[in-house]
Amino acid sequence: MAALDARPGRKPDVKWKQIDRGGILLNLKTGDYFELEETALAIWKMLDGKTSLAEVAIKLAKTYSAARGTVERDVVSFVSELRKRKLLDAGRD
Repeated sequence: MAALDARPGRKPDVKWKQIDRGGILLNLKTGDYFELEETALAIWKMLDGKTSLAEVAIKLAKTYSAARGTVERDVVSFVSELRKRKLLDAGRD
């Protein structure tokens, strides 16, 4: 799965804050915001432009004792949504 090699990073104009177990993202250019639940926030924190999506999935699968294949699909889907909303830099693919 080629998408798992991607190393997307957070855009500098997107600010985030942890709220309880989840969080919120705010795009300062557009004013759009996006709420995150606990697992989504964990993914967001790992999107540093250096960590591959495969590495993110491995860490999450261990943390939540979940099947790696399921976590990989969820990570790719979530990152795709973040890209659609223009919250991520392309990163290295």
